[in-house]
Amino acid sequence: MADIRIIRGQRIVPDVEQALRFAGYESKGAAWERAEGMCRDMAPLLRRSLQAKAVLAFTEKRLYVILTLGAAVSRQIDRYQDDGDELAAVLFAAMADTCLFALEQQVLQQLRLICRQKGCGIVCRHEPGSDLPLSVQADAVCETAAGRTAGVTVNAAMALSPEKSMSLVFDLCEDPAVFQVKHDCTACPKTDCPQRQAESAREVRLTCPGGCRVHDYIQSQGTALAMPCGGKGMCGKCRVRVVRGRLPVTPEDKRIFSEAQLAQGWRLACKAVTREAVEIVVPVQEQQGFSALAAEAADEGALSLAADHDYGLAVDIGTTTLAAALVDCTDGKILATATAVNSQRSFGADVVSRIGAACHGKGKALQKAVRRDLTRLMKQLLKDHPGTAARCRQMAIAANTTM
Repeated sequence: MADIRIIRGQRIVPDVEQALRFAGYESKGAAWERAEGMCRDMAPLLRRSLQAKAVLAFTEKRLYVILTLGAAVSRQIDRYQDDGDELAAVLFAAMADTCLFALEQQVLQQLRLICRQKGCGIVCRHEPGSDLPLSVQADAVCETAAGRTAGVTVNAAMALSPEKSMSLVFDLCEDPAVFQVKHDCTACPKTDCPQRQAESAREVRLTCPGGCRVHDYIQSQGTALAMPCGGKGMCGKCRVRVVRGRLPVTPEDKRIFSEAQLAQGWRLACKAVTREAVEIVVPVQEQQGFSALAAEAADEGALSLAADHDYGLAVDIGTTTLAAALVDCTDGKILATATAVNSQRSFGADVVSRIGAACHGKGKALQKAVRRDLTRLMKQLLKDHPGTAARCRQMAIAANTTM
């Protein structure tokens, strides 16, 4: 039986400027100003109509979420349409969309606390109709008992009612430190979405030889590719696109991708095995570098090193993040810190997935990944603080056994 939680939206205010962009207004001018005035006039009515609520249902492996603004909002949109005021209906609906997204952000903030209390994490986010079949909305409505808890139903076409409602699905893991809940615009098929973030991802082209597992080959070429589910074909994050040659479609591909996406060449690298040489495009979506941050040193350039002091490095290897500190071992002061993403995440976002990867022959690769990350951290700290390398005599590392 699912653990059901209800969250009510608090002080949600429509974002007029964002709503205008949702409605198709691209630049400010006379039309923008007229529509902006209409939105501001309608905003109080929208706020009175809101009955924002979210219902969360935790099952053994998944979390189902239903969010809704309530039936009154949809009824008001229908009234504008019945009166023949299409512009008012469009603008009111666009403002409602901004409220729905604001509700989502409130829910995700509270969800982190709930997950910590329950001792679980979130390894992947899914959106029905995008990376999951739309029929999953029926599962979400059933698990959350949405008809009773939120007044939300689903019809034969798998559309939610009231109109201003949405569903989300998350894969759960046992590590509360893992919290992958953000929408990934680079993996979303809605390329014309007005809320789409600029794609900072770069693409890497590789030619995989015949008879190899695609994800393994990508890793061997030094390109990190997220695989939060540990290679089970569940999360859809290790997607690649075939641009030359052929890759068989797997059952996992069919579950994750639409027919159109499969026709475009999208495949899951974790399940793809080549029969011939295949050229693929790898969208590298996640930050692979690291940043060095000053800590307790007001001015790095003014850092003075005592001639008779020794220095050391303190390192914490976390599931998601690595942290290192350059320490004055004589007086105990922390001179600087640096952080990096743990590249082992490419083999799974949680501890259990990485144990599974190690048990299936990936132990050396996991070890190599963390050693590479640690080496880069140490080189950066010592390079940024000349004179410490020769006197850096100690190093302490803290980590759980798996890491």
